[in-house]
Amino acid sequence: MNTKNKYFKHIFRYKSSPKKTGKSYRTWIRSIAMILILSCVFTNCYSGILNSKFINSKILTTYGDEIESAANPETTSEASEASATDSSASDTSTTDNTMDNTMDNSADASADNLSDTTTSQTWPNAPEIYAECGILIDATNKTILYDKNCHEKMYPASITKILTTLIALENGNLSDTVNFYHYDVFSLESGAAHIARQVGEELTLEQTLYGVMLASANECANATAEFVARKTDAFTQKVNELQATNPNPSEDDISLCAISVFADIMNERAKEAGATDSHFTNPSGLFDENHYTNCYDMAMITCDAVKNSNFMTIESNHYYTIPATNMQPEPAYLVNRHKMLLENSNYYYPYAVAGKTGYTDQSGNTLVTVAKKDNLTLISVIMKSNTENVYPDTQILLDYGFNNFKAVNVASNETKFSTSESNLDKLTSVYERKTKSIYLDESAQVTLPNNVSLSDCTSTMEFKNDVTSSNNIIGTLNYYYNDRNVGSCNIYADKSTDGNITGPAVNKSTTNKTKSNNNLIHLNIHILLIVIVIFVIIIFIILHKKSKPDLGYINKRSSTPSFRKSEFGRGSLSFRKKSSGRSRKSGMTVKRSRSGFSMNSGRSGRATNSRRSGRSTNSRRSGRSTNSRRRRNSDNYIDRR
Repeated sequence: MNTKNKYFKHIFRYKSSPKKTGKSYRTWIRSIAMILILSCVFTNCYSGILNSKFINSKILTTYGDEIESAANPETTSEASEASATDSSASDTSTTDNTMDNTMDNSADASADNLSDTTTSQTWPNAPEIYAECGILIDATNKTILYDKNCHEKMYPASITKILTTLIALENGNLSDTVNFYHYDVFSLESGAAHIARQVGEELTLEQTLYGVMLASANECANATAEFVARKTDAFTQKVNELQATNPNPSEDDISLCAISVFADIMNERAKEAGATDSHFTNPSGLFDENHYTNCYDMAMITCDAVKNSNFMTIESNHYYTIPATNMQPEPAYLVNRHKMLLENSNYYYPYAVAGKTGYTDQSGNTLVTVAKKDNLTLISVIMKSNTENVYPDTQILLDYGFNNFKAVNVASNETKFSTSESNLDKLTSVYERKTKSIYLDESAQVTLPNNVSLSDCTSTMEFKNDVTSSNNIIGTLNYYYNDRNVGSCNIYADKSTDGNITGPAVNKSTTNKTKSNNNLIHLNIHILLIVIVIFVIIIFIILHKKSKPDLGYINKRSSTPSFRKSEFGRGSLSFRKKSSGRSRKSGMTVKRSRSGFSMNSGRSGRATNSRRSGRSTNSRRSGRSTNSRRRRNSDNYIDRR
């Protein structure tokens, strides 16, 4: 009895094993697909990490060596001399003398070449102007081409309105309504420029700014300042402070609060533009001892202003008409006061595109002019001049700039900046998309004398540690010629790096180079992916062999028996008869053991056990038992020893 239970338990174990085999292939296919997807994601992410983490090291090694050797040629010379000295110590005295003579000749030739280069690479001779102060700069890169006392403190007069207009355009819409208050109209000194606006009059911001820039109207400048300041929290705070001391302030007192707030905004904006020695107290430029600037600061402010398209549209117009308003039944006709913009003027300059005039008794004549020729845009600032010389001085400076200088595109001419030696130049993702990791600003340009090329310049690199995803500027190349800064070029990282790039700070006067390249990792994405795929296939083959289906199991469509080794040490025969469709378990399993055969017919209800001493047949339904030694065949089963 125990033996029979043991046999039946073993039979049922073998019957359940084939069920697992049918699902194994689908399971392994899903596993392989999942592993491949994870491999692709891992590879792509890892390439992005390398892109952001090691890019700066490569820039320093490829570019730093070049610019340091260019900026310090004596270092290379000293190294060459040291090498020559070491080698000559091991040679004869004759060789020493020969080498010394050769080195002397080379040194003389190098000195001659250096002398010739220094002579040829000189800055163009500067012209003479009448004004006490003047400056000429490139509007694109702020390169100073000419200066005369450009940092000397001066009173700007109405060229202040350039800053007033810029702030208004940055803090309002051209269609906004500007109100004219009592202070705006009646605070003007005698002789101040105006266009006869009235208290309570309303203009659009666009109309008001045309009055500011073309007609230099001071009441329009005051109204513009109040328009901007009255929308700020600082104005509300100032009014509250005023009411704390004076419960019933006048309208002019409130307007003075607005003008004071606007003056603070002016000083902040001037610093953002690059001004260093300016202080503004009013939006019009009327004389005040505490209202001062210099040529350099006004040039920096104008550089920012010309980048505003609305500013250039207003500034470059020669004429404008303000239509009738709520207080004025007649239109007002405005004419640009800058004579170099007017074709019928004796001072007309064909390349002039914008400008602003100014005059007070204390400041003299001041003039800002923007001129454009080909791809070169120049800004001229003249201060402390007179009526007869202010325009001729401006023309002298503009002619000097256009005749002696040229704009050179950095990205098209830079040869020292390169990462082509490594895989960091273009990282390849698993999706076959080429992504340029770093690149130069294609619009950046330097301003050089006509006989000078970009290769004649020295350059330094400065990394920025405040990289943001909005601009992705990771560093700046600064170019110098004849001890002058002639321009710069930003280095950008690809947007996919999410601004996650930082680099070491580099001194502006010297360039630090990285001697070691230990932090740089080279990775071939395709090779890594192939290795992963091969590894997965090998694992699949090994595991597939280990989980090979039971040889004793035969597909239900097959009618051929197969043998396998059983736990009892001998082979066993497994046979499943093709079902008629009623039940999957209607087949029969025949097992062979040391003591004989065991046959089990699923639902047919018949089980036969044959031993060496005889055979026993058990029918569950009929309850019959038959022993026969000679009978070898049954109705439905064949068992052969």
